[in-house]
Formats: sequence, C-alpha cells, structure tokens
Amino acid sequence: MLEDILPARNCANCVDAGVACQRLRPGRTSKPKFSPRLPEESVFRLEGATADLQRGEHLDPHESIAPGESARELLDIVIPQTPPAEILYMLLPEPVMGDGLHHIRWPDHISDKAFERMMSSLLDGDCRGQLFYQYSICIYVKAMFHLYQLARRSTNPSVKKQLQKSKRTYEAAALQALKHINLMSTPSLSLIQALLSAALLMQHTTNVSQCWLLNSYAARQIISLNYHKPCPPSQSGCNDEIQSAVYWCYYLDRTTSALLIRHPSLPELHAPPTDFITTNMSSPYNRLLFVLLDLAKVQGTLLDITLNDSDKSRSRIFDIFQGVQERMDRVYSSLQETRSAISGPALYDWVAADFSYYAIYADMLRTRLGYDGSPATHSDCLVYSRRALRAFQYLQEHVDHMPGFNDPEPSFLTWTLALYPVAPFFVVFCNIIATSDETDYRLVQEIIKGLSQFKATPYLARLLSLLTSLLRLCDPLLENMSYQSRHSPITGEGSSSTQAPHNHVPNHTTSVPIFEPELAESLGTQLSSTAYATYMSTDISGHGVGDASCPMSDDLMWQLVNCQFPYSWLETDAILDIF
Repeated sequence: MLEDILPARNCANCVDAGVACQRLRPGRTSKPKFSPRLPEESVFRLEGATADLQRGEHLDPHESIAPGESARELLDIVIPQTPPAEILYMLLPEPVMGDGLHHIRWPDHISDKAFERMMSSLLDGDCRGQLFYQYSICIYVKAMFHLYQLARRSTNPSVKKQLQKSKRTYEAAALQALKHINLMSTPSLSLIQALLSAALLMQHTTNVSQCWLLNSYAARQIISLNYHKPCPPSQSGCNDEIQSAVYWCYYLDRTTSALLIRHPSLPELHAPPTDFITTNMSSPYNRLLFVLLDLAKVQGTLLDITLNDSDKSRSRIFDIFQGVQERMDRVYSSLQETRSAISGPALYDWVAADFSYYAIYADMLRTRLGYDGSPATHSDCLVYSRRALRAFQYLQEHVDHMPGFNDPEPSFLTWTLALYPVAPFFVVFCNIIATSDETDYRLVQEIIKGLSQFKATPYLARLLSLLTSLLRLCDPLLENMSYQSRHSPITGEGSSSTQAPHNHVPNHTTSVPIFEPELAESLGTQLSSTAYATYMSTDISGHGVGDASCPMSDDLMWQLVNCQFPYSWLETDAILDIF
C-alpha cells in the first residue's frame, strides 16, 4: 500500500478555520527582523542567510499557509468509481490534424493504442483487482494532462473553470486509485506504467520527492524484467510500450535525482535514451522530447561528478565538462532548428525548454567553478543564469498561453522552477551583492512581482519568501552604492572564449542595445520565433561578475552560489488531503 508515501496535511477543520494545525506544526520562536543600512552590514548578514538556507531552517516546512482552495471545496469532489466513457471520447485521436500544434497531444508513456486497450477493458468490466487500479491511474493522469492543452485553447473563464473542475476530479481519482496499488505485486508492464503515471502526477503537484520515489519503484521493476535493454519492435506494439516506459523512467530518474542530489535508480542504458523513442517523429513535440532526454543525460553526468568526484582525476573531470559543453551546444542547435519550424501556442513550450536548457547550463558552469575559478567561467555562469531568468520572465508575461491552469498557481511552474536547477537565482543574487547591478536587481524584482499575483500555495509561498528575503538583502546595497560603482566596466560574454579557450560556449545572443524592461510589452501577446529571438537577444552580458571590492565575502558567496532550495520544499504539501 502507498499510505506511507502519501502526505500528511493540516486537518480540514483547521484549514477551514484559517488557523495553524497544532497537530503538525511544532512551536517556534520568532526571529528578530533586521534591516541593514550599509553594504558592509549586508555582507555580514549573508552568513546567516546562507547558513539558514543550507540547513533548510529559514522557513518552517510545516508553516501554515493559506491553501489555494478550501478543504470544503476539495471534499465536494465526487470521485467516479470507474473512469467515465467521456474520457475515451475525449482522448481518441482526431481524424484530421488541425492547423497549429495546439491540436497535437504531448507524448507520454501511454500510446493511443495502449490507452484504447486500457479504457475498453475498464468499460467492459474485464479487469479486476490491481489491474483495475493500475489502468485507472494511467487513464486519469493522461486525461488530466490533456485538459492542460484544452485550457490553453479557450479564453472563456467559464469553460476554463469547468476544465479545472474536471482536472481536480481526475487528480483526486488518480490519488484514490494510487492508494490501492500494491508494490509487492508481481512486476508487470501495467504496474510500471501506473507508477510512471503516478510519478508524473506527483511532479505536476510540485511533489518532486514523491515523484522520485515512485519513479524509483518503476525503475526497479524495469530492471527486474530486463526492460532496460533495447528490444526489437514487435507487431503487437508491446515492445514500443516497454521502450516508452524506459525512456520516461530515465528522464524522471535523472532529472529528479539531480534536483534532489540522490543516486539514480535506473542504471546507465545500453544505448542512448533517445534510441528508445519509437513514437511518430512527425510530431514536433517528439523532437522536443529528444531535447529533454539529452538534457536529462547531461544532468546525470553532472550528478555523477557531484556524488563521485573523488574517484576521478582532475584531468578526467575537465574532459567530462568539455564533453558536456559539446553536447549542450548540439542541444541548443536542435532547439533552434525545431523552434524555427513551428508556430502557434506550442512555441511557449519551447520557451520552457529554453529555461531548462539555460538553467542546466548555468548549473554545469557553477559545478565547474569548483574546479576552474577562472574569470571566464564566472562570466559565462552569470550570462547563462541571466538567460534562464529572462526565459522564465517571458513565460510569466505570457502565462495565459501556457498549458494548464493558473489557480492556485501556474501549472508551468511544475516543469520549470520546481523541476530544474534554481542555481541561476543564486548566481544573479551573488552578482547583485558583489556589484550592485541594477539591471539584475530589476530582473529578479519583476519575477517576484509576477509570482506574487498568484495564490500562496505552500511551495510558491516559500519560494517567494526566500526570493523576497534575498532581494531585501540587496536593497541597501543599491541605495548606498555610488553611480560609478553601479556602472563599473566589467568582463562580458564576448571575451570569455578568448580568455579561456577550453571554456568556450556558443554565442547565443547578438550585439544589440542593453536590455530594456519595456521590450516585452512591445512584442504583443502572440508569440513568434522572431519576437522571442528579439527578446532573448538583448545584450544581457554587458554588465559583469564584479571585482574583489568585498573580498571578505568570498566564502559566503560560494555558499550562496552552491545553495539549492531545502529538499523539504519538494515533498508532500502539494497533494490534496481529501481521503
């Protein structure tokens, strides 16, 4: 049974009353507030901020936060005993592909053929026991993600409200079925598929820790059945389903393991993970899936350096970094090529992939700084961190065009900030502290402002609290810094490759005037490849990585650069306690 991995939440009575649940929340003493007035004071306060962040004590993981919807509303959800037939009609392939990628379904580990088989078996009453619950999870999660795409196709608030209501019903039904899954059952493809669906569900509720756990169960079943070795195609299509399960398991395993700094559950495959993709390559989304798998492989390589650097020579580590950068260059070329060939709302999904790419690249350079502290590496790390935040800001400005819903929090957070490294934030914050860079300050300020408009779910509330605290730490630095120090000459991206040839990165921007925050407003609401390229090609490398004006803060800066969000933030608060 899965009761042990499902979350404990505040009781419904306390939630409805709007008070802290005394059953879960331990007593805590209030901390005195501090408002620094001088830059030197901010440097000293940096020590306490980094120590709190690394211990995960800056914010109470059980702190009472106003939920996005009341417990009474959640209890009103009626969970069907069997997936309704309407799901079958909704998810059957369209007879004619419409214009624009918004008619093309995001690929997952459940093919159309497998879905029809599962749904028909449920409607005919042919499956009982564990198979019933396994199929139910797969169907409900697939239907939930399909509603994400439908939501972006309508601007009618009433339609979106009904779609979100159905999404909550499917989510609750999937969680209900998950509680009946027996992990001691005989390993089978259907159990693997159900565990992967459940892992995706956890990921889309910002519950990355449980996503990793469920996916690890799927990985062990894959290994026990020897599915992780490539198999030839079969007429029944069973092998295609197996290979889809393998590469989705690989993607989740490497991505969540890197985020949580845990050892992967699935061993290295005997072939590149992209070789397991057998779906229809006529869908551009499948090309994007190739990119995500390549990024997952990069994350696995970086994680291996983090966990096992002691058994590698310094020269070997630099060879690995060089190979990673070459792979990332190829990934970038693939992103550019596929983006230029598409149009319509799906382009925003490529922007989300851009954020993932830049965040991973910045994280790779941050890791490299531990072995190569050259100015070129520092400069490149800052440039890619800025690009990641710029891509994320673009998504914020066009949130209504993203898949999913914005209540209680934007769905796109679950496959951007909540799933990929947040190193770019810490790198940019360090640059603000070191150089009082006003442009970086405004960039982070606008991101915080954009996130603040949504309801304070536990994950989002803690994220905002941390970012706001760090931004306030920077306030006195900008207020007291002279005009000359704010605009001091620095090393930009253009010179990084000449300073350190081994650290060459591709030139992903063009030389244009410095970033203006008003640029996004002039681009309009409809995304095009040209408009986005213009937005991202603004000169974000014209300000730099600072100097040694505050040498006493170097060690503290390193602590902040190497920070991640406390792992407890990625655990159980996001799941609905409705059972």
